Amino acid sequence: MPVEGLASGWPVLRALRADVGPALLGAWHCRIVVPADFECRYDTTEQALIIAHESCHARRRDGCWCLLAQCGAALFWFHPMAWWALGALRQDQEFACDAAVLREHGRHRRSYANAMLKTQSALFALPVGCPWSPRHPVTERIAMLKHIHPGKSRRHAGRAVVVALALATTGMVYAASRSNPDAAAAVKAGRFTLKVELGVGGQPARLHANICLLPEQHYNVTETDIGQLPPWHGRFAVVPAEQGLLEVQAHLSGGSLTAPVDPKARTHPGQTATIQVGQQVAGKDGKMLEDHTIRIELTPSLGC
Repeated sequence: MPVEGLASGWPVLRALRADVGPALLGAWHCRIVVPADFECRYDTTEQALIIAHESCHARRRDGCWCLLAQCGAALFWFHPMAWWALGALRQDQEFACDAAVLREHGRHRRSYANAMLKTQSALFALPVGCPWSPRHPVTERIAMLKHIHPGKSRRHAGRAVVVALALATTGMVYAASRSNPDAAAAVKAGRFTLKVELGVGGQPARLHANICLLPEQHYNVTETDIGQLPPWHGRFAVVPAEQGLLEVQAHLSGGSLTAPVDPKARTHPGQTATIQVGQQVAGKDGKMLEDHTIRIELTPSLGC
């Protein structure tokens, strides 16, 4: 039945039982429900604070948000985070309305806490609406009442700290994602250093070279000391590749190769990639007779 004499922008109804309410019912057409013994259980100040709390829920359209959250939890019923988020939303709604009421009625903190302690926890949770305290921890809400609302200077200082942290985080992310300026300039200019180590016939490398390659420039090498085979020729160039890699493009011919080949190797700047060509000639007993392989270790880097 309707309750008269309470200052509220929404209809206030009295429940038939003392263990129902206070609560806000509905999503679009909101109603405030109070217990059957509302006037007996709470004094005048506590009644006004409870109505202010439920009116705050109505102004914030918390019933609509609860309905939307319930639909999301039903859609993702299999995910435990959905139900956790639903409970967290309802708890935050209560905390937000508590804070809003205390901003207007800060001198009545004790009465507000007494109203919480006098309210019985509901035996059921409303699917759409905001009961006074069915699942939310009353102890946390009462502890929050002890906190003095920060003044303007404190709020401005907090905003400044948040902005400073955001700018610092953005700067660190930008610095981490941005490549070295010298490296970027080297890639743009096309200057690379290529370190070449070449070994023949399975022997340790006997050619060691560090070459600065300019745009469209190749490094050419010829190896003649490979036994009875014709001279071996190699040509190398370095080009940038995606994800910060460098690609060494080679053109190899001669030696034990029956036809020219064009192998490519990708690696990070300063790391070594290996190309091996040729073949090992073995006898019938499986023992190696001749090793005609050429092993090339290539280390490209940025700049010269």
